[in-house]
Amino acid sequence: MASTQKPLSFSLGPLNTKYILDLVAAQKLVNSRYNRSIYMDDLITHLRTKAKPKPKAKNQLVSVEVENLNIKAWDKWIAHRKLVKLKPYKTSLKMEELATLGTHDEQMQIVMISMKNEYAGLFPLKTNNSVANKNILQDSSNSDWHLKEDTGF
Repeated sequence: MASTQKPLSFSLGPLNTKYILDLVAAQKLVNSRYNRSIYMDDLITHLRTKAKPKPKAKNQLVSVEVENLNIKAWDKWIAHRKLVKLKPYKTSLKMEELATLGTHDEQMQIVMISMKNEYAGLFPLKTNNSVANKNILQDSSNSDWHLKEDTGF
C-alpha cells in the first residue's frame, strides 16, 4: 500500500488540497465527527506552535582603523578562531592589543605561534632571557662577596 508523502510546505495548492482531503477521508473512517475544519484547525495550531529556529545575530566587529596593526595577521587570527569554533570578539580591544604587542613582523609571529600551539589568545613574544641570565652570573662572579671575612655563627 503506497502512502502519499506530506508536502514540505503548507499552501492550498492542488497537491496539498488532495492530501488534506485524503487525510480527512481517512480520519472520517475512524471518527465520524472529524471534518476538514477540525483538521485545518489542528494543522494551523501545529504550524503556529512549531519551533522555528531564530537566525543568530552575527557578532562581527565593526571595521575599525587601528594604527600599527598587521591586517593580514589579524585576518588570519580571526579565520583561525572561526575554524576552531572559539567565541568571536565583540569589541575592537583585541585588535588594539595586538597592535601594541610589536611590529608588523612580530604580530605575524605572535599569531603563527598562537595558532601552532593552539592557544585561545594572543600573547607577547618571549624575550631571550639567556642573555640576562649570563649577565647576572657574570656580575656575581665579578663580585668579591666570597673574599669577605667569614664572621662565623
